[in-house]
Amino acid sequence: LVCGSCSTPARQEEMTAVDFVSDKTYDASLAVIVYGEVGGFASHYYQLPREDVERALFQTLERSGLFNSVAVGGEADYKLSVGLIQLVQPQWSGTVTLETTWALTSTESGTELARQSIRTTSPSSFAEKREATEDATRKNIEEGIDWMLSIIDEAQASDVAMP
Repeated sequence: LVCGSCSTPARQEEMTAVDFVSDKTYDASLAVIVYGEVGGFASHYYQLPREDVERALFQTLERSGLFNSVAVGGEADYKLSVGLIQLVQPQWSGTVTLETTWALTSTESGTELARQSIRTTSPSSFAEKREATEDATRKNIEEGIDWMLSIIDEAQASDVAMP
């Protein structure tokens, strides 16, 4: 009975960083792509489907109002690619760890502006694995967006500085 309930995926709505607030807005559009699957023995308690992470990231960005438009895939001023690398969930209690890779590309020049690996953790008891997985994902999204915004700020500053 316990193992049957362990295979329930984490809840996408709990991974959305609804409190993400920025006082900045960008006159740009953003395309979001999430790839990869995390699974296997280390993460068999609460799966983390790519589609749920993509939806949580998309909703966080859309609600933030940072960009003129946010779309899954397609054409935009910037393309954000997020890869799911690893999810480690302890068998009994401990720390849930999520590792992702983030890459930001300028579609105008076609060049990758930066790439970053982000690792987030959340403490977990045996009964709180799903919540810890959702929390680690939410933290990962927040850190990733902060990183992405700093790269866009740098890119825009260097464009302004050039004659």
